[in-house]
Parts: sequence; structure tokens; C-alpha cells
Amino acid sequence: MDNISLETHFELPYIDSKNAVKALIVDSSELDSAILKKILINFSYQVQTAQTGLSAKEVFFEFSPDIVFLNLNLSDKSVDELTQLIKTNSNYSYIPVIYITSADNKSTLRKRLDAGGDDFVVTPIDAGLLTAKVNSLLRAKKIYDSLLKEKRTLSEHIQIQKKDLNDAKSIISSMHMSRFIDSGNMNWAYIAENILSGDILCSAVNPSGEQMILVGDNTGHGLPAAIGSMITSETFYSMVNKGFDMQVIIGEINKKLFHLFPIDRFLAACIVCFNDEYNEMRIWNAGFPSVLVVDAAGQLKEKVSSMEMALGIKLIAESEIIPIRVDLKETDTIYAFTDGLFEVFNPAGEMYGEERLLESIGSNHRKKGRVDKIINDSMQFQENDKLNDDLLFLEISCDKKLLKNNKKESIDNTRIEPMEWKTRFEFGKDVLCHTNPIPTLVQTINDIQGFGDHREKIFLILTEMYSNALEHGILNLDSSIKNSEDGFLKYYNLRQKNLDELQHGNITIDIKHNIEGDKGVVVFAIEHDGETFDYQGIGKKLDKNASNNGRGIGLINDFCRKFEYSNKGRKLSVEYEWKL
Repeated sequence: MDNISLETHFELPYIDSKNAVKALIVDSSELDSAILKKILINFSYQVQTAQTGLSAKEVFFEFSPDIVFLNLNLSDKSVDELTQLIKTNSNYSYIPVIYITSADNKSTLRKRLDAGGDDFVVTPIDAGLLTAKVNSLLRAKKIYDSLLKEKRTLSEHIQIQKKDLNDAKSIISSMHMSRFIDSGNMNWAYIAENILSGDILCSAVNPSGEQMILVGDNTGHGLPAAIGSMITSETFYSMVNKGFDMQVIIGEINKKLFHLFPIDRFLAACIVCFNDEYNEMRIWNAGFPSVLVVDAAGQLKEKVSSMEMALGIKLIAESEIIPIRVDLKETDTIYAFTDGLFEVFNPAGEMYGEERLLESIGSNHRKKGRVDKIINDSMQFQENDKLNDDLLFLEISCDKKLLKNNKKESIDNTRIEPMEWKTRFEFGKDVLCHTNPIPTLVQTINDIQGFGDHREKIFLILTEMYSNALEHGILNLDSSIKNSEDGFLKYYNLRQKNLDELQHGNITIDIKHNIEGDKGVVVFAIEHDGETFDYQGIGKKLDKNASNNGRGIGLINDFCRKFEYSNKGRKLSVEYEWKL
């Protein structure tokens, strides 16, 4: 570094002594190092020097320089090691490296710049050129450090957001799965595109022993979609556990989503209700992909397409919600899935579609791991492992042998010692036509008495008594219709028709609770003002009734210690004995 020329009209930017730029000079020549150090100190730089690569490493970590001047009079190995050390340890800052070299050292300089250096000055040093290059690098450093700081702040925010989303996922999953009933005959796969998903699967058993399953797909992704799933899940489990009818549950979920969702948000969903024998299902499809019923050979037996707009778009009257009834065989299998499974495209722009999905279901039917195989067929068609949407795929077997014994376990275990009390309910035409009061009634008396494990039987008793009073007394329906091939469909269509045309009707329910020693005895008396009928012989035990009609009354007779008709069949009184 001989013959350094100093042109004092060139000035480095003024640096506040508190925030002075820190420069590290690495030079094996003490004289050259001292001359450069004096120049930098004159411009208020804090300067440290080192003569060897080893000592430079120690100074670098202790001093934390903002800029490094590295003379190429060191060995190539030392220069390369120092350059790499500076660049790899600059995680939170940009540290420029300026090489000091002679004019005839161009080939070496080119290699060093390729190895990571930022700029160079040639001896003898021109102070003006040095000033310009240092200023340029310091401006770049300022911009780089600012961007790096913003990036670090953004990264911290992203990590916090990810943690919050994972916490939200854990909370939502715990709320949902704590009430989810795996009946043993279901297989499913659930794959989310992001941390939170809008796809939803709910399964619960009502007090009558019927299993209800909801499969849904909220519009959008992430937290808004997950919130929609949480609203749906909470409503579904609360109402199923209380015994509300399928139509009422659908109507309530739709109403909540309609009032709470933004205008561009909705839930495509299907709700399925299986009777306890698993030989019949009722299903309502609202904007959801077709639900498929496949026979023992894997061939399509029934396809239930959408019957109504997705939930949350418009208000729907309960009378408009008429689920489809499908007869099932033990060898049937039901498939329900969100559109993330078949609305995918290959590189040629062809959609996978329902037809290819059906082929995959048929070819994998009854194979081990078939759910994964069916999903893999869709993924291979895309030739891409990345999901474009959330995916939920559900398989339900109608084989009763797969059902778990805990499917009907008690929902409400509230227990209160028997007390003396009585109450009366009276329901007119409007209530009879538009709602089922039994779930609310059972919840009310259970809050008073706390029947524990007996709640389910009490629910069944009141449900059958009320249904018989309404359907046979008020609506004058003949349950023998159920014995024909499509009898259940005819019966419930006629039931809805008669409700729509009902002009008057009244049902009263008297409930009295007595104490007998350590037992409680609840007396139910339901009376209607409809038609009379010949009740002689009605109420046969279930084991003596092989037909499809009269089984509800037989069930009541099995449960109750006393069973009595009066007032020409308009009034039915029963006594149920229970003990904690």
C-alpha cells in the first residue's frame, strides 16, 4: 500500500461517535495497515486491525465490524476462509468485504470476488475512489440491514401466527373429537391444505339410538372456514344429543350460518341418519357432492345428489326439508366426500371427475387399505402430491357386526335422588305442525330430576307416546302402510301432507313423579283430541310383533311397569320405575 494519495476534499459521511462505523483491517503489513487505519480514524471510524487469518477470526467475533478491509497479501487459504467466515456469520447484517490489491493481481482478484468479496481498491489507493466505494457499500448495507430486520420481524410474526393457528386447531379438534362417536363401521381420511380446514365430519347418536353423521365443506380455507366448522359442530352435537329431529337440526344449522356468515360464505353438507338396525337411512344433501351407495360387488346402487342450496345462503322452512329415505342391505357401503377428491386436473387439463372416482371405488372395493388406495388414485391422476383443496373422504359400512358396543352409551349422566313433583304441557296446532317438543321437554324434566342412565329410555317412551298421539290420533294415519315394499316412504309423505293440511289439534302431556322407597316412579299421561280407535290388543310385546307397525307401543310396554289406554284410545298412561 505504498504511495497512497490523500485528497482531502473527498469526505466519508459524518458518523456520530455513538454510532460510528466499525472497520476491521486485516493486513500482514503493519505499515500498510497503519496508513489505512489513520485514514479511517480521520473520518471518525472505529478501527481494529489483525495481521493473520487466525487473529482476524478472534477480532471479528469480539469487535463485530460493519465493514472489513482484507489485503490479498495474505495466503489464498486465509483470504478464502475469512471471506467465508464473514459471509456465513452475517445472519443479522450485511458486512461488506473490500479487497486491497496491487494492479497486477487481476486473476487472483477475480477468484476472490467470485468467492464472495464485494469490491476492491488498487494500490496506490485513491482516497476519492475509496470514499465512493465505501459510501456505496454502506448505503447497500443500510438497505440490506433494514430489509433483513423487516424480514426477521415478519418471520417472528409468521411464527406467532403459526403457533396461534396450531393452538386454534388443537382447541377446535378437542372440542369436536371429544363428542365424536366412532361407531366402528366408518373409515375416513382427512387431509387439510393448510393448518386449519373448512371440511368437517361429525358423528353422534341420539337418545333413540339412531346414528347421525354430518359431512361438510365450508367455503374458503384457514381460520374463517374453521370457525364455520366449529359453529356447525357445536349446533349438531348439542341438538343430536338432545334428540331433535333431523329436519330441525338442519334448519337450525342453516339459520345460524345464514345470520353469522358473510354473504360469500356457506356450507355444502349432507346429513345422514341411520336407524339402529342400519337397514334404512334418511339423507339430506345441501349443495354437497353426490353421496354414493355401493352394493356387495362394488357397483353403484344409489346416488343421492344435492336437493337444495348449500346451508347459510338462504333461510329454509323445516317443512321444506324432506330427507330422502334409502333402504340398505348389510352388504352395502356408503361413500361421502368433499370436492377436493375429484375436482382435480391432470397436466392436460382433464378433471378426475365422478366417473373415474366410481371406477376406483369399484376396483378397490373390499380391499385392505382401500380408502388410501382411492385417494392415491386421485393424487396420481394429478401427477402432483400437492393438494389444491382440503380433502375429506368417508366410507360407511352397513354391516351391523362392525358396530361397537358403546354406540348407544348414555349421553347425560346427571343423577339426582328421586323427588316429588309434577308438571303439565299443552301443545296446539302450530306446535304440532312446526316442531317436535319432546327433546326440549325431556331436557327440562331431566334438569329437574336428573335421571342419569334412564334418560335414554324416558326419551324413547315419550317420543313413541307423542308420535302415536300425533300420527294416529291427530293425523289419523294407518301404520300398516309401512308393511308394503315402499311403505315407509308412503307413510312419511302422507304424514307431511296431513300436517300441511291440519286445521286443528291439541295434545296434553301430564307428568307426575313419585317416590317409592329408594326408587322413583314417573307417570306419563298423553291425551289428544283427535280420532278414537279400538285399542284392544294394542301394545303387544316386541317379541310377539313381527310386523313393521305397532313396534313403538310394544317398546313402551317393554320398558314400563304399567300400560293403559282410556278415553276411547285418546289417552295413554304409563308408569316407569327407575333407581340410581
